[in-house]
Amino acid sequence: MKVKSKIWSALGSFMDHSMINKPSGADRAILTDIETAIERCIDLHDTVFDERYVHEILFLVSNAPGSITFLSRRISTHLDSTREPVRALKTLLLIHRLLRGGDRYFEQDLRNLWSSQDLKVDPSWLMDYNDEAYALVHGYSSYLEERMAWAFGQSGNLEPVRPPFMELTFRSYNDEMVELLCFRLSKCQTLLDRVMDCFLVNSSSDGPVARSVFGLVLRESFRVYEGYAEGLEYLMRSPFNKATSKDQSQILEEDERTTEEIPIRESKNSFNLFPGKLETTISTVWVEFDEENLEATSL
Repeated sequence: MKVKSKIWSALGSFMDHSMINKPSGADRAILTDIETAIERCIDLHDTVFDERYVHEILFLVSNAPGSITFLSRRISTHLDSTREPVRALKTLLLIHRLLRGGDRYFEQDLRNLWSSQDLKVDPSWLMDYNDEAYALVHGYSSYLEERMAWAFGQSGNLEPVRPPFMELTFRSYNDEMVELLCFRLSKCQTLLDRVMDCFLVNSSSDGPVARSVFGLVLRESFRVYEGYAEGLEYLMRSPFNKATSKDQSQILEEDERTTEEIPIRESKNSFNLFPGKLETTISTVWVEFDEENLEATSL
């Protein structure tokens, strides 16, 4: 089965490159429409782009097999060519919304393109820009680097993608459960640390695009934090806790060492990300959020 999967993967990659290198007239029109939609999303204005452009891109890609490679490369090119913090943020935000808005196959393809470096979320120039104006770009980029290793599961919750070595046969069911639990806790902690990176920014980062980034990151982090807390609780009272005492102590020590307390400072420029109750609608393919109560923070 693995050989068959690799053959299909190689064939799909060949078809992707074939479409990009020798597009037909109809294909060229689709690629042009994708490029136009991308440019509408990542202009220099500090305004959040319309969600309809995200849906337009997803629709175009779904009707043109192989165009997702073109999409990934064009987004990466735009991210590498800009030096404007707002445009860089909007490009990263577009990647994030596409990742959330597509079905599981689109999500998997996008993650594979990120693994192959066709899609980049960490522009090479960013290390040369360390002033406050780029602080959120740094934090959001590091968050997306970790977020690419997560996917929405059947329950609609974010789950860390299991690496290939975890598909190996374990000696017992308990061993497998211990390994999976420790892996999940470790990934949760890493993602939550990257969330904190996004909030180590100057209070001046309160424009519409920044607020949209903050809101999106927080929405995802809530359930991840709940899963992390539940996992720790289960680990401490699990029936195989004797066999995992070493793993428990290592996780708790790592948690104590790496988790920092972030001070909350009051400011006249502070804003309320969630003025009302956050409602969540979850499907088995993607996650949609009711924006009615968040309109003030997204526009």
